[in-house]
Amino acid sequence: IEGNLTPTIINVTKVAWFIVNVLQVCNAIEEVFHCEFIKQGEWSKIDKIIASRITGGNSEYGRVKSDFYPTPSEATQVLIDFLKDKQLIDNTMTVWEPACGEGHMVNVFTENNIKCIGTDVQTGTDFLQTNIVPCQWIITNPPFSVSEQFIEQCLKFNKPFALLLKTQYWNAKKRLPLFRKHQPLYILPLTWRPDF
Repeated sequence: IEGNLTPTIINVTKVAWFIVNVLQVCNAIEEVFHCEFIKQGEWSKIDKIIASRITGGNSEYGRVKSDFYPTPSEATQVLIDFLKDKQLIDNTMTVWEPACGEGHMVNVFTENNIKCIGTDVQTGTDFLQTNIVPCQWIITNPPFSVSEQFIEQCLKFNKPFALLLKTQYWNAKKRLPLFRKHQPLYILPLTWRPDF
């Protein structure tokens, strides 16, 4: 969710503790997997697969054409509940879902009595090339391959927006300038991994 981020004081002791424990866990994982697979002569292959899975990727299997991964309804519902709780959205507003695919997110908004206009590049409306649809919010699960362009387009349209992105999305060095320029107001981590 885009907006201004209020500066927060971070307890340095807790940060240091977290970093130390992450390194300890990584070393333990490396020792276990190294011992298990080095004997079989497949360490480099297994290392790549494990790293990809630990970070939530699926590069070993490839990506689905057009980055089409339908959004699980529970992920959309949690977002709606949060926005309603914060009084950021209500039933008088219209949401634009510009990468609606088969309408998975649109259906959840409709079930919550929130008007939602769904468009998609596959049905002739390219979010990155079109004019804005009349709405109060832009909410979508953008194709990962063009997610940065989606963020920039949302900013250009100057509407509040929420995008479903990977948990580690902002961990990429190449996205640091975008993050510094347009820090999210909220980052809402799910306590489970959606089944895409």
